[in-house]
Amino acid sequence: RVRHRNTCDAFLRYEGELKAAGRAVPPCWLYRGSWVEWPVADTDVFVPMSEDELTRKIDSIFQHESQKDRAMFRGEDDREFWQRARDRNRGTAAELLGLGLPHFFAVESFVIPDVLPEA
Repeated sequence: RVRHRNTCDAFLRYEGELKAAGRAVPPCWLYRGSWVEWPVADTDVFVPMSEDELTRKIDSIFQHESQKDRAMFRGEDDREFWQRARDRNRGTAAELLGLGLPHFFAVESFVIPDVLPEA
């Protein structure tokens, strides 16, 4: 959680610098994490993934030292981080298919807030 707070703080500082310089602030896409996905109705951007792209995402998770093994704060969920991420992305794709959208192997969800949350 501290890492996420540090990242948010850095972006908020950058946003302030851009505004002070009279420059446009790029949108910030918020990612939810491996435990829970954004609700479909709240999602602003869906990024479809092929099986190969999901495999590359999982491979990237294995490259991240803090994500290699079991999550420190997994609660009741005994799955490893990569398994939760895979299942969440596959589940989002299945939910969208159930709503009549095309079939995708997996889908990542992002929210673009009007105002960024405070860190």
